[in-house]
Amino acid sequence: MKKFKNQKDYYKMDYSELAQVALKGKSKNFVAIPESIIYDNQNTLDTKRISILAYLFVRTGIDDNLLLSLKDIHDWLGKKVNKHTNRNTITSEIKSLLEYYKSVGILNYSSELSYTSYIRAEFYKNKIFEKKEMNADKRFAKIYLDELTTIIQYRATNNNTRFDNSVVLLVFAYLRLNIYQNNELTGYKEMSYPEAYNIYYKDIANELGISERTVSKAIDVLTNLDLIYVKHRNKIKYLDSKTHKEKYLIPTSIFCNTYKRVQIKGYTVQVAEGEEYYIAEVQKKIRKLEKLEKGGKIFTKTS
Repeated sequence: MKKFKNQKDYYKMDYSELAQVALKGKSKNFVAIPESIIYDNQNTLDTKRISILAYLFVRTGIDDNLLLSLKDIHDWLGKKVNKHTNRNTITSEIKSLLEYYKSVGILNYSSELSYTSYIRAEFYKNKIFEKKEMNADKRFAKIYLDELTTIIQYRATNNNTRFDNSVVLLVFAYLRLNIYQNNELTGYKEMSYPEAYNIYYKDIANELGISERTVSKAIDVLTNLDLIYVKHRNKIKYLDSKTHKEKYLIPTSIFCNTYKRVQIKGYTVQVAEGEEYYIAEVQKKIRKLEKLEKGGKIFTKTS
């Protein structure tokens, strides 16, 4: 990646120069996942909700048309019929999600869904940005196609029948939604607001409706794939203001993307990457948290 002293330098480039540093292929294209789908505000959607929405994005042409088959979606999910999986159960879950997307007006098909035969359907991806049900506060997780491919191929490479890429995508979408990203391109070293997010694993689990152990496994995969960096802080000893006894606090984990991509003049450009980026952002987040600690807003630090 070409190095720049300040990300503002990208704005000074003309279109021909930008084209030379812009990402190509799957790295430049992305799917936008609505916050309400990630959090499942109605608490009715399966953990495959992100994977199937991504499938619809990828399979749909520029005219909003696509061909649907339950087997194709089954294969996309990386599911093999064996003692650990049941085709009828997974097919039922897929049907339920497709019916949901149809009910909110972003997917349409008139023929009966078939496992082996394809039917014609229409996926109105632009309506996702218009539907009130999915656009309450206009927050979306941006997942690039190369990231989707990386997660899917990880399972194929490791031949892990218990690996669930749908859950990994769900956790990834959650983190991508909540990790702040400054789109003003002021230069990541100069930004006062860290591009990092702190939370407990158990809180992620509660918000996504999955177990804490499942969250931990998904994050392990994301860190192994170099998609997410996570910093675990040491326990902190503090003085309880009521009992005046020393206690220990386990701080939240801090998450950061391992690179930063932005859209400039119609191009997707990777403006920061690697330890130079994510270590700096995590350290800024830690400093902000320590200011709260020292100010007594959370606890009184004793060591």
